Amino acid sequence: MKRWWLAVLLTMIAGPVSLRALQAEDPLVLNDFRSPGAIEKLSLRAAKGELMAADDDQAPAGFLVDYEAGEERWPALILRGEALPEKNWILYDRLTVKIYNPAATEDNTLQLCVLNQGGSRSYLPLKLSPGWNTVTLPVNRRLTTELPVEELHFFLTDPKEPRQYGFADLTLHGPLHLERLKTAAEWQTPYEKSLRQPASPDAGLQQRREAVETAYAEALADFKQAGAPSPRYTAQVALQSLLPQLERLRGLIAAQAELAASPDGVLTAWADGITRVFPEQGLDGKTPGRLSLAANETEGIQLCLMPQEDWTNVSVRADSFRQADGTVLDAGNIAIAPVGFVNTVQPCYPVEYTGWTPDIFLDYLPQFEVKKQRWQPVWLDVRAPADQPPGLYDGIITVTADQLAEPLQIPLTIEVWPFVLPEKNSFPLAFNEISYGDFVYSLVAPEATPEDYQAYLEYVAGDRPELDGNAEQIRLAVENCEAIIAAHRVPTDNLYRNTVPTERELQERLDNRNTMVNLLYVHGLDALPKLRKILPAVERNDWWDNVYIYGFDEVSPEGFALMHDVFGAIRAEYPKLRTMTTAYDHSFGPDSRLDELIDIWVPLTPVYLDTTAEAEAARQRGREIWYYVCCFPVPPSANFMIECPATGTRLLPGFMARQFHSDGLLYYQLTFWRTNQTRTGADGTTEILENHPWPEPLRGGPYTNMNGKSWADFNGDGMLLYPVPGGAVPSLRLKFLRDGLEDYEYLQLLESLVAQAKAGAVKMADGDLEQAEKLLAPDWDFIRSDTEYTRDSREILRRRRQIGELLARYGNSR
Repeated sequence: MKRWWLAVLLTMIAGPVSLRALQAEDPLVLNDFRSPGAIEKLSLRAAKGELMAADDDQAPAGFLVDYEAGEERWPALILRGEALPEKNWILYDRLTVKIYNPAATEDNTLQLCVLNQGGSRSYLPLKLSPGWNTVTLPVNRRLTTELPVEELHFFLTDPKEPRQYGFADLTLHGPLHLERLKTAAEWQTPYEKSLRQPASPDAGLQQRREAVETAYAEALADFKQAGAPSPRYTAQVALQSLLPQLERLRGLIAAQAELAASPDGVLTAWADGITRVFPEQGLDGKTPGRLSLAANETEGIQLCLMPQEDWTNVSVRADSFRQADGTVLDAGNIAIAPVGFVNTVQPCYPVEYTGWTPDIFLDYLPQFEVKKQRWQPVWLDVRAPADQPPGLYDGIITVTADQLAEPLQIPLTIEVWPFVLPEKNSFPLAFNEISYGDFVYSLVAPEATPEDYQAYLEYVAGDRPELDGNAEQIRLAVENCEAIIAAHRVPTDNLYRNTVPTERELQERLDNRNTMVNLLYVHGLDALPKLRKILPAVERNDWWDNVYIYGFDEVSPEGFALMHDVFGAIRAEYPKLRTMTTAYDHSFGPDSRLDELIDIWVPLTPVYLDTTAEAEAARQRGREIWYYVCCFPVPPSANFMIECPATGTRLLPGFMARQFHSDGLLYYQLTFWRTNQTRTGADGTTEILENHPWPEPLRGGPYTNMNGKSWADFNGDGMLLYPVPGGAVPSLRLKFLRDGLEDYEYLQLLESLVAQAKAGAVKMADGDLEQAEKLLAPDWDFIRSDTEYTRDSREILRRRRQIGELLARYGNSR
């Protein structure tokens, strides 16, 4: 293919864009719910509807919907995307809809669900006073994603009785957020860089590059030709998905050219521990190997290898590191393993890339293979013990392979700072390690039977004194998983336990990483007899500040009455027992009338960021407001899914938690080894097996047998460990999480230092005190929201280093 014509095409297209079209801000009615054409575009599920007549000049005509009870869990009024005149809502400022509540009291049961292209969805409860309401919803990440809207549902959850609502005038309003559109020049620059690069001698790689360039050129032409914001934004979404492919291929071709000119037949490069290194990309090989950390901290760094030919039996080792005076950092504090790749497939949400993705710390591979002309990262986890003397330690990383006549000797410098991180986290976590009801024990104990697992569950409940055989293998495998989790600073806990822990288990957890332990998952009045078994021990040991109960997971307003009965009964008998929920009351108590019964409210991160006033009011009433993620929000939001930017995963429990004042972080699962699978019958029909167990554990590497799919069709959701016989191995995402928790400790120590300086206990230079206060203050260029945050790992490390240098100068020196 001749590539020159693409540049000519882009030069010829794109006449001037109509400024008037780009500045149009008139309200856009999506559906008025009264004209015949509008009614034809509506769908009903377990509901019936009819037109409403206008009631004098005050009430508009609209569409009255009768929601049925009993037959369908989610009766709904539905508007599908093809019936909407505008799908790119993200360009608008707000959405309004008029809703009629015929009841004489306030109604909080109707919800709005917005489904976006790719499968992501958001849920918003609607607070309705009696009569007509004009509901105004800001267009933000709580309402929609950056992708087109595909469906809109006004729905109820498990209604116990029929309900009725009227609807009118669903409308988008400006002013338009044109700042969300990049300029044509910003999109054209990377394309021109690609065109200027010489062709690759690898015919297959060059063909892939040209295909991406062609698709990019077509999307760029669409962007330039678009005369209105919406089609321009549609083209921008296409460009956004193609840009990473374009840049990675350009980087790989440049690296291969450098490799061809290398007399050593290999390229080496260092990458930090917040970067995913893909087989096909560019890397800066000129950056020296260096990392810094505090005592009682672990920090990652990656040595990346690209050989000219395939390598076999590759091994990487570290000897002890030494200071100039002979002080030693023992090699046993450096864990080394090749990074394993999972071959991701398209999930149910949009992603920039599918294919071989780095995600696993393959510590079961002492020797491995490296593919020619592709990058292979090797992860080094460096730990400084709590009593490690501070200073600079120099050492050598040695690489051997069958194809190397002499080992590679690659220098690395480790700086240990003169302050120590605490053993337990300052930032509270409620992480579910294992859900006993869906734990796939066969992946870690292949010979175990259902009877063995039942015996293990009886042991956990305290009803069996000991185990043997395969049941004991399950216990040992779970113990291995817990050890890995704890080694990454995450307390081991169980959010969905249906039996209370024994006093011995509770003591063990509190003696280790845990600052808090869940006693029971609560969803009915049967909780009280179970709690009576353990709460005398809590009283005897005065553990009230260290225990809580979690219940009514993501319950909608229909469940508030039962919540009131259950938590009310528990509070009456045990007033000191703290309660936690993710129930959907975004007033955090007043709307649900649960304010006196819930101590810890946990909304999703987009909801948390959109309810700061409600959260602060709740804190003034003595409540804690945490946040959580699950299969929502999807990338690029800060989350733990495989496609989430690594910086976001690290920021979520660290700098982001501090900036947004979250009181804690909840996550529903670490070992969800299930996913949706398709089964084809003998007659050719197919069925979806929802959240079916993985067929086999992790094996092989660095290119493994995994595709990363976990909950439903999400990649990595609820799964931060990979199963192997006998236990598990950690994902890179678990390491990003650990490092984010340690970032939080840096900020805590810095805050303490500033407080001491202001109290006169520590003398700080004025410039240093000013810098410390600036580092603790919100930085909206660094983090603006759960989607708008730095993607530059260097920016995180630079900020962390600034904090570290201040703590080293004034902090808790040893």
